[in-house]
Amino acid sequence: MKIIKEDVNKIDAYWRAANYLTVAFMFLKSNIFLKRDISVEDVKQFASGHWGTAPGVNFIVAHLNYFIKNYRRRVQLTIGPGHAGNALFANLLLEGTLHKYYDLKDEKLNLDIDKVQDCISKVRTENNPFFPGTVYDGGELGYSLPVAFGTIMGDENLLHVCVIGDGEFETGTIASTWRTQIYFDGSEGKVLPIIHMNGYRMSDRSMLSWYSDEQIIQYFESMNYEARIVGLNHEEMIDALNWAESIFQSGTVDKPRWPVIVLKNAKGYSAPDTESVRIQGRSDSHKNPLSKMSAEERAIYLQQWLKSYVPEELFEDNGEPKQCVKDILPEEEYKIGNSLSYYERRPLAFPKIEEYEIKQREKNDKYSNILGISKFLKDLIKLNRERFIIVSPDELKSNFLGELKEYCDEINAKCVWEVLNENICQAWMQGYIASGRNALMIGYEAFMPVIISMVNQYAKWIYQSNKIEWRKKRASHTYLLTSVWEANTFSHQNPAFIDYLVTMQYDFVRVYLPIDANSTLVCLKECLESENQINAIESTKQSMQQYLSLEEAQKAINDGVVVQDYIRDDSGNIDLLLVSAGDYCARECKEAIHILSLHIPNINVRHIAVIELTVLGSPNNYPHAMDEEAFNKIFTKNSPMVFCYHGYESSIKALLFDRLGERKVSVLGYCNRSIHSVGDVEKMSVNGNSRYGILMKGCEYLKESNKEFDVGEVENLAKKYSG
Repeated sequence: MKIIKEDVNKIDAYWRAANYLTVAFMFLKSNIFLKRDISVEDVKQFASGHWGTAPGVNFIVAHLNYFIKNYRRRVQLTIGPGHAGNALFANLLLEGTLHKYYDLKDEKLNLDIDKVQDCISKVRTENNPFFPGTVYDGGELGYSLPVAFGTIMGDENLLHVCVIGDGEFETGTIASTWRTQIYFDGSEGKVLPIIHMNGYRMSDRSMLSWYSDEQIIQYFESMNYEARIVGLNHEEMIDALNWAESIFQSGTVDKPRWPVIVLKNAKGYSAPDTESVRIQGRSDSHKNPLSKMSAEERAIYLQQWLKSYVPEELFEDNGEPKQCVKDILPEEEYKIGNSLSYYERRPLAFPKIEEYEIKQREKNDKYSNILGISKFLKDLIKLNRERFIIVSPDELKSNFLGELKEYCDEINAKCVWEVLNENICQAWMQGYIASGRNALMIGYEAFMPVIISMVNQYAKWIYQSNKIEWRKKRASHTYLLTSVWEANTFSHQNPAFIDYLVTMQYDFVRVYLPIDANSTLVCLKECLESENQINAIESTKQSMQQYLSLEEAQKAINDGVVVQDYIRDDSGNIDLLLVSAGDYCARECKEAIHILSLHIPNINVRHIAVIELTVLGSPNNYPHAMDEEAFNKIFTKNSPMVFCYHGYESSIKALLFDRLGERKVSVLGYCNRSIHSVGDVEKMSVNGNSRYGILMKGCEYLKESNKEFDVGEVENLAKKYSG
């Protein structure tokens, strides 16, 4: 595309306008458009936002607008540097999309500065869901690039431009994501990474800044990218974007290198240098470079700074950008703030779940809970090949689900994505779901804590999105965790992921611990049907006894628990509550009850298998939890309780804190105690939550009860085998 000088001038005008608004709203509370000289009273006591990355981000967005307008390209923009929020705000204000979602004008349709300032305080100055057009929250660095790859899966018309800052470039997830482009062919969209290289991360020189241009080019060549290095030169950037588009349009026959643009500029660029002030090219330009000035000095310097952008050329008297600024903006539907309109929610089509029921439930009939859902997932893929993916860190075959990938190869469906990196899998899933589709992550229980911090960030995204009326609901994030600790070696034992989900205390979190194949199947369907939730399903891949029919499993998931009484007298009192959460824990409780029934003829025991953990919590935190009446009916008001839990016991204690009063309760959970390679009962015994640990604690409570129980034989048996 030929570079036209008039267009270059318009791009420059837009860039100056974006920089002007970024600075003005960051530092000023009034007199935004300099109707008079800036006074001390106009300046905010505390600057809102960060400056250092803003001018480079504004430069990129200015050129991206021009690029989109010329190519009529459907583009999603992700800005990885989380501290670029106030730059994004300025650009959304300039393009007019911010006005669609927030009331920012007065009755005469002039820009109302007080409303804008109020809006800034509400949306904050980090990238987050309050900004229209965003699919990524940059609070924790390192995930922008894999999220971008997730959005383009199966969407060949989408170009995702991903801005990556110096600091983010250094993170492990970014470093490992570059080569994932080998999984992508012509059936997907494209990702254009733009490295915003201003030489510094937050407070020191970046690693990338130590490399020569030749070394940077060689680095990307080694990963099958061709790098184009540019400065803050409009002709160079126009040419670089045209070059990238020509590569994308060249087809995939010869598998050309993917383009990456490296923008080199001084951090904090365009803040004018004076005899006493130097901001550009310094690490302290990152946040508030004026913090060490007096109020009077700030006012004088800001006057000079803002005047340097020549605002009279850029804005009308009412604050509207002049035509020379707006001329490079694309049509309404292509504006970066309108990109969410591309992603309509596409719910899954489900096969009839009755076709997958395990009907053999005799004690000797044992089945893997995971194998029970394999056929269901294959048929789900068949019905939803354009809107459903499974991501997994190289563990599908180990989890008895390797045939899913083989099936996808047979039907030529790219619905299974494996890479040995949980962070990339999580980010792929985020991007795919953010673009209106559905995803499931399957992995080993022990290694899922690797993504706890990412899940925490995403939970914040959901929490904020739920408060935004114009944000459409998306599919839930669902995790199927298998290879559980009771059946694994010590190095592969860590149930912390589900415990962490509980500790977040969000009302949109669900933690399922199904007890057999049918309840696992129903849990999975329930989770994949849900919206705006975080769901975890914990289930073993080993063969286990089957307890519930499909109908019973559906009721169990609806109620959150399964209740079974073992009554030996007519008193109606429950002498002992054995509560389980987890498939192995349910088995151990049932075995403990069997032993009790053999040796103590007059005992009344109730077994409660908790299928969804958060129903135990306070309704103040979980509106779907049991109310007090339902809880007391199931758990009684005073029966002693032994709770056998799959995870760390502190989670159950936290959930039940407001529920139990003075009753006797023991929680037996995972204790990180296992050295030798032994069977599952022995592993649980070492951790104190096998059938023998349950019996030891149960006998202690029975001896203290009003009824006379002879617990001697049971106690001796428990002592012999426990621990």
